[in-house]
Amino acid sequence: MSNKEYDQFYDKLKTFLNATSSDLSPSERSIVTFRVALEDACEGMGVNGGVYMMSRLLSLTLGIVAGDEAVNIEEVMEGFDYETMH
Repeated sequence: MSNKEYDQFYDKLKTFLNATSSDLSPSERSIVTFRVALEDACEGMGVNGGVYMMSRLLSLTLGIVAGDEAVNIEEVMEGFDYETMH
């Protein structure tokens, strides 16, 4: 999948979330969104693969926040073979 496809999916999801009315706080909405993302990842990659991918995403995000210019967010998806990760 190309960066453009990732960006398009992100934009669609963000638009949907912003258009969905809810009494949940931003923190609560984040927890629900994270849960859905984790369930989706585990469905496609198995629990081990899904949790490992989320861990990589967290580590890379912390690197970006810390100002590590060598961090490349596209690296998150490298090395994942979706067909065999169950």
